[in-house]
Amino acid sequence: MIRTLALLDAGDSLRYGAGYLLIIMLAQHLHANAAQVGIVFAGAAIGALLGSLMAPAPIRRFPLGTLSITMLCDTLTSSWPSQRTLSRTVRTATATD
Repeated sequence: MIRTLALLDAGDSLRYGAGYLLIIMLAQHLHANAAQVGIVFAGAAIGALLGSLMAPAPIRRFPLGTLSITMLCDTLTSSWPSQRTLSRTVRTATATD
């Protein structure tokens, strides 16, 4: 179980790293300054902080396996299409330069 979770975490970290890179590339294409990019990442940090404050409630209520499968299904169904869309937007924007 620990190895599986570690492997899922590694893949998730890679995906999030690629997502941040795409956000920076899109911001550069839109000629956003450093403060604007910082505001975007600050918003993400506030969301992460709020999520970490709310996390103890479901951890007490549901078993670890149920939470892990739910998070994996959420990642597969919601995050990848949006990253593909962002990637396509960056490619299109770069091609028109």
